[in-house]
Amino acid sequence: MKKLLASVLAATLLGTVAITASCGRDEESGITNRPLDQTKTILTVGNYNGGYGSEWLYQYIEAFEKQNENVSFEDGKTGIQIDLTENKDDLHGSKFTTKMPSQDVIFTESVYYYEFIDRDFMYPITDVITQVGADGKSIESKLTSDQKNFLKVDGEYYAIPHYAGYTGIIYSVDIFESENLYYSKNGGFVKNSSEERSYGPDGKTGIIGGVNYSLDDGLPATFDEFFALCDEMVKKGITPFVWTGKTRNSYINWLLQALVADIEGLEQTLLNSTFSGTAKNLVEVSGDGVVTK
Repeated sequence: MKKLLASVLAATLLGTVAITASCGRDEESGITNRPLDQTKTILTVGNYNGGYGSEWLYQYIEAFEKQNENVSFEDGKTGIQIDLTENKDDLHGSKFTTKMPSQDVIFTESVYYYEFIDRDFMYPITDVITQVGADGKSIESKLTSDQKNFLKVDGEYYAIPHYAGYTGIIYSVDIFESENLYYSKNGGFVKNSSEERSYGPDGKTGIIGGVNYSLDDGLPATFDEFFALCDEMVKKGITPFVWTGKTRNSYINWLLQALVADIEGLEQTLLNSTFSGTAKNLVEVSGDGVVTK
């Protein structure tokens, strides 16, 4: 079974590099809750359909099954069928407290990686990660050095990242346009929509080398500008921040973590996980608990 799983995983994971998600599908597409064809190899896949949902997976499954319809992974069987389970309760990494779910491949988040390895919950998939794909590259070659150091345990890989998420601030373009909340190139805020805006956080504008640097024009480039923008919005009777109700605390915590990482930079932020190096920006607190620096 382990050899079979490794073979199927090789075809699956190396394929994910080339296949991208497009239009969403619902369960009527036939991807979920369909009869199993025992003449084919059955690969069970679990997906935590939280924020990213499962739509990204539907088209890939269709393409993957089509690509391997004449491939034999087991004696006496031709082709492969993905048996997809979507679950927000049992397939979230933090819920795996006593045992691993039964699926062969699981797309999840918030995984306690080293604990799962210690509990023997996962097969090593090093041969899959190091195998060279059709594009002439291995999955390992596409990982950062930090990812490799984190994921490789005693020379083996057991899992890989499948998405990256970033916590930031979403703003209303319509309100910024109508209320002239963009920064002007000449200082202060623009007085009308035709006034040239500042170059934003990236300090560039226009299209350079095929990259559009004008998308952030007029947005605050420093924390001082950001807070001044909030003050300007309050003066205009606009609420600068609106939080969701149910997940408010989580989003606030994630935003604060992102702000701290932005202020500290990569090297100082990594001290929290590597425990190696020199902390340069320690807070100083007086005996009565007042932050003095």
